[in-house]
Amino acid sequence: MPSNDRRRATDLVPDLPTMSAHLHRLSVRTEGRQVLTWPQFTAATATRQLQSTADDIFRELARRMNRPQVGLYEVMDALAAGRAGELGEAFYENATRKEAAAKFAELLELLLVLAAVRSDRATWQTSWTDSAELLGLDGKPLDLAPIAKLAVDGATTALAVSRLRELGIEISAAVVVEAKATARGGDVIAGLGNVTFDGGEADLLVLDNGLIAVPTKGDKDEGTKRMKAMIASMPLTKIAEMNRFVPYEEVRKVTIVKQVPIRATIELHDGRSIELKESWTGDELHKKSREVLHQVFAQYSGQ
Repeated sequence: MPSNDRRRATDLVPDLPTMSAHLHRLSVRTEGRQVLTWPQFTAATATRQLQSTADDIFRELARRMNRPQVGLYEVMDALAAGRAGELGEAFYENATRKEAAAKFAELLELLLVLAAVRSDRATWQTSWTDSAELLGLDGKPLDLAPIAKLAVDGATTALAVSRLRELGIEISAAVVVEAKATARGGDVIAGLGNVTFDGGEADLLVLDNGLIAVPTKGDKDEGTKRMKAMIASMPLTKIAEMNRFVPYEEVRKVTIVKQVPIRATIELHDGRSIELKESWTGDELHKKSREVLHQVFAQYSGQ
C-alpha cells in the first residue's frame, strides 16, 4: 500500500556519513591516492580529458608551425596573422583553406574552454545522465563558440582576445602538458617478434596509437611467449616509457618495400626515418599480426 511517510530512506541508517566512510575504507583501497567528492572527481576527470584532447591539438599545431611546442598564446598570434586556414588544414585535409579556417573554430573552442578552466573562470557541473556541463562563475552555461568564430578571422582576433579578457580568461593559461605523445589509452592490436627496428633487434608491439619496440637482446626464440608475458606483466604506458615508443601522430609516411616478410620505411614528421625488417623466422602475437600492421601502415602510404 502507498505510504504517507515522506522521510528519506537514508534517515533509516543511524549516522550515515560515518557508516559510509567506514564502508568506503573497507571496500576501496585508497592508499597513496587522493579521495575526492563527486563534484571534485567530475571536475578533475573532465579537466584531464579536456587537457588530453588539447595536447593532441597543440602537438599537431606545433608540427604545422614548425615549433618545439605551442600553447594557446602562440595559436592566437598565428590567427591574428591570418593563418587560420593553414592551421585548419592540419586537421581538415580535404577542405579548402577557407573551409579549414572556419572549421578550425570548433577545435579552437576546446582550447578556449581549457583556458577558462585553467583561469578559474569556469566550473564543471556533475550530471548523472549526461556528460559534465561547463558553467561560468554566474552558474550559467559558458558558450565560447562565438568568441572562437571571431578569433579565426584575423580581422577580429584582437576583438576575441578582448572578449576573453573581459571574462577574466587568460589565453596564456592554456598550454601543452604532454608535449610528446604517450601510449596512454592505447591497446595492443598485434605484435611481431624478432624484427629489426631502426637497426636493432626487437619485439614490436603494435598498438592502436603507436608502436613499441622492445629490445630482444639476442634472444631469437619464443617471441610470442615473450610478448604475451610482457603485456601481462605491466601497463602499456610503463612498457612504452621503458622502451622505444613511436606514436602514429609522429608518422608522416610509410613506404612498403616488401609485403612478406615486411620491409618498410617509416618517415617521421621531424625528418627521421626508421627501417623495419621482419624476420622469416619471427613469431607473431596472433595469426593476423602482419595483416593488422599492413592495415596500420596503409593509412600512411599516401601522405
